[in-house]
Amino acid sequence: GSSQSSGAYAAVLVNFRHGQFSILPTQQLPRMSCALYTKSTGIVYAFGRTIANITPEFWGMTSSPVRPFTLTNCLPATGSVRAGPHALSVLAHGKVIVVAVHSTFYAVP
Repeated sequence: GSSQSSGAYAAVLVNFRHGQFSILPTQQLPRMSCALYTKSTGIVYAFGRTIANITPEFWGMTSSPVRPFTLTNCLPATGSVRAGPHALSVLAHGKVIVVAVHSTFYAVP
């Protein structure tokens, strides 16, 4: 026989501060294909046709100038975002996000 997966997953944010790990309270996060952190954007992640971020205020940094964003339907429906460390890049101090979808790169302002 074959085994089937229910498709269940979990996504959490973990903070390491003063030598201790803690899980941050979150709304249910989407199943991310790739993610990265920069000072100018916070945590940027891609899933499906969407690119979004999680700002530093979310994990307790109150003086951050990072603005939240969610860019829906900004990637093509014909493919999926690659997974891995080189699938997503933030350029120009957070003004352009480059995402790899199959064998093509998309620059999203």
